[in-house]
Amino acid sequence: MARKVKNLDEIRKLIIDLMPLLVIVVPAFFKLDNVFKKLSRIEVQIDKADKYNSVNKHANLQLLSVQLKSCCKSHIKKGFITDEDLEDLTRLHEAYKALGGNGNRDRDYKKCCELEIKYT
Repeated sequence: MARKVKNLDEIRKLIIDLMPLLVIVVPAFFKLDNVFKKLSRIEVQIDKADKYNSVNKHANLQLLSVQLKSCCKSHIKKGFITDEDLEDLTRLHEAYKALGGNGNRDRDYKKCCELEIKYT
């Protein structure tokens, strides 16, 4: 319970007694306020970065899908694939799957893996 202050001298004494605590608490409060403001700005930046990364991931996934489709179509038409091209195609397919590729290119990739391999 807070006690009632009877006169001005008691108020002065109370302030003097609380001064060491106030010297620490008041600046800390304002520093925390600045910290919260900075955290809020950082949170906004993180949200922007998350949106950018999401768009970037989707774009990369689409590019990989188009590249896989084109490469597979070309090799299937030729009826063979070189060992180097198969390595590159495998890396493309792995990246496509790692980004969440839904399997649309799996069938084409499997067909390329079944093609005759010409070693370079």
